Amino acid sequence: MKINQLILIYLGAITGAELMTALVAPVWGIIFYFFILLALIVNSAIVRKRLPEKSLLASNEQMVGLNDMPPSAEQSDYMFLVALALVPLIRIVSLSMPLGKLSVTYWYIIIAVPVAVGIFVVARTLHLRPREIGLTTGSIPLQVLVGVTGIAFGLVDRLILKPEPLIAALRWQEIVAPTLILLVATGFVEELAFRGVMQRASAK
Repeated sequence: MKINQLILIYLGAITGAELMTALVAPVWGIIFYFFILLALIVNSAIVRKRLPEKSLLASNEQMVGLNDMPPSAEQSDYMFLVALALVPLIRIVSLSMPLGKLSVTYWYIIIAVPVAVGIFVVARTLHLRPREIGLTTGSIPLQVLVGVTGIAFGLVDRLILKPEPLIAALRWQEIVAPTLILLVATGFVEELAFRGVMQRASAK
């Protein structure tokens, strides 16, 4: 089966898992995501067996411009399948954590810890260097500009989703901790997963 067809199948499965979570019950969503994760692990292992030794290191050098030859199709497929496993992992962790008695503010940081470990393991498995997944200073003015756009997107999200407020009043004592937690747990960790590891692994 071609990788493009496989990606469509996984996309459909992830969509189905989200619908199962929202329309049926979260526990069924967790089960669905577990089988997606298992399929990705098995699928990536099968592709990995076809690769010669040290091919992933060569693929990584090719991806970052250290080699004139582009990575082979199987190298790219393997890297993408491994990185895609972060999607079901994130959803399984977020849906299965027993956080009922904790403040919602602290849910995010507790969920972010195992997700961050998963990101680290995937990056190490694929031999991705920090700068290749966005962990670099780069152009500070441009990064600040991109960051500021998040305010507008956040306001739009709030108007659409109308979430419950995380704090009782706009006081500095109540704002600082939730702001830092959301910045690290949702902003940094999710960007590192999707725009860092997954985006890099999907580049061909």
